[in-house]
Amino acid sequence: MSEDAHQPRPRPSGRRGFTAAAAAGALVVLGVLAAGCGQTSAAGGAPSASASAASPGAQSGAAGQGSTQTLPRSAPSGLKIPAIGVDTEKTVALGTQDNGEIQVPEGNQTVGWYDGGPTPGEFGPALMGAHVDSESGPALFYKLADLSSGDEVRVPREDGKTAVFSVYSVEQYPKTEFPTRKVYAPTENRAELRLVTCGGTFNEDSGHYRDNIVAYARMTGVQ
Repeated sequence: MSEDAHQPRPRPSGRRGFTAAAAAGALVVLGVLAAGCGQTSAAGGAPSASASAASPGAQSGAAGQGSTQTLPRSAPSGLKIPAIGVDTEKTVALGTQDNGEIQVPEGNQTVGWYDGGPTPGEFGPALMGAHVDSESGPALFYKLADLSSGDEVRVPREDGKTAVFSVYSVEQYPKTEFPTRKVYAPTENRAELRLVTCGGTFNEDSGHYRDNIVAYARMTGVQ
């Protein structure tokens, strides 16, 4: 994690902490995360739901370090992160806009999940994103940067199962240097999760935060 990941973030008046921006570059894979807040572009070979379901280990999964078997596809119905006080049943599937960017969840306590990729618990890196703040104050992912290695993330699913994840890294990246390949790299037969929001300082000129916060977690159990 970068040194300033835990620094207090300014709370801009009249702005949302989960903003849109265009992706750029031929190597972008869901890479508008580098430019926007918690947003992704399907350009350049984004992992698809059908592709992840057909991947080795998608149903039974090969156990890896800190991992368990993977699950069939099922939409998330909530998100619980006790260490930072996140407990919501407000979830929304996010598709892509006409310009290729991922849609933005409405409401500062709603978590969106990218339905063009794996669902949480399914083989591959699932993506969930939420606002960091709003006009009225902190939003759902305001404390995302405060997560530590070993913190638990629980994702209830519509099939009645709960995918349990353990955080193993929290990183802060300038949006101009977002490591798209790392975020969406193969997960070695594991189900993993990426939690994304804005971070760093707020740029009054552009109306966006300068950085992204990404929490990486791997599935460790199913309940």
